[in-house]
Amino acid sequence: QDLGSDLRPAGCPTGGGAMPPPSSPCSLPPPSRPCMLRAPSRACRPWRRRLALLTVALSSMAACAAVLLSPPRSAPRGSSNCFAGGSLGRCGPAPQVLRVGGRLPRRFWPLPFMEGPAAALSSELQQLLQEGESRGGPDRARADALIDELVALRVAFDAKFFGGGLWKAIYTRNGTPKWEKNAKLLPFLSNVAGQDYDAGSLRVINYGEVLGSSVHFRAEGSFEEVDTNVRSCPKDYDVFVERGAINFLGLDIPLPISGKGYLRCLYADVGLRIFISPRSSPDKWEEGGLIVVQMPMSRLDPSWLPPYTGTR
Repeated sequence: QDLGSDLRPAGCPTGGGAMPPPSSPCSLPPPSRPCMLRAPSRACRPWRRRLALLTVALSSMAACAAVLLSPPRSAPRGSSNCFAGGSLGRCGPAPQVLRVGGRLPRRFWPLPFMEGPAAALSSELQQLLQEGESRGGPDRARADALIDELVALRVAFDAKFFGGGLWKAIYTRNGTPKWEKNAKLLPFLSNVAGQDYDAGSLRVINYGEVLGSSVHFRAEGSFEEVDTNVRSCPKDYDVFVERGAINFLGLDIPLPISGKGYLRCLYADVGLRIFISPRSSPDKWEEGGLIVVQMPMSRLDPSWLPPYTGTR
């Protein structure tokens, strides 16, 4: 069939008759066809080669994205370092095998572009704990699993997360500390308990309410790094409690609280901190092995104001 016959002016011969001369308006060049429709030629080969290389490159990028962005699997028992309390109390080698859909080797995590899985886990845990406050408690099995996942990542530590005013203790594990018992004496009140760290002055205030801010406990002191060369979690601190008081309607009544305490930061980011008490604190205020998850009050309740002037 003459593929150009439909494009010739009316009256032009069609079929297998004699073709008009090239100067005639009835003459049309043979229709061109792209490289992909013609028989293979040397002109087409470079483009096909480039297309194949591009396909391979895109496939490789997709495989890398699957490794970096997929959520980490639950850490097997014994995969974390030695931490006191619960499943974190077991010791064993950290996994070093890179798996698609699995956790990346520990040595990669201080790199900022590798923080996707940690951010996703932290976001899920924050949402779970916030929803649990209005439902009488979160799903503890899921919360514990997320805590173990975050701790096992051993993320890079940044002292800037030791700041931002009071951080509320929103979840505890492996025991009930005294300050939590005090906060629950009147269950119909939403009492606040937490800590206010100042990384600049290295001062800390432990705060716990009994009857809202009208009646609350406070313990004040300082803290310092155990090893300044440690740049990733867990990060250890010595805490020196200097004085304490119970505040009753604005009046401070001194309490004989002083001594040395211990703090280990297992995980920290802009909205979540996970602490553990390696040993019991002075006067057994916290038992050794207690895990506390904190979130900033500025996010939980922006209208809340501390009844003290700050760390000093």
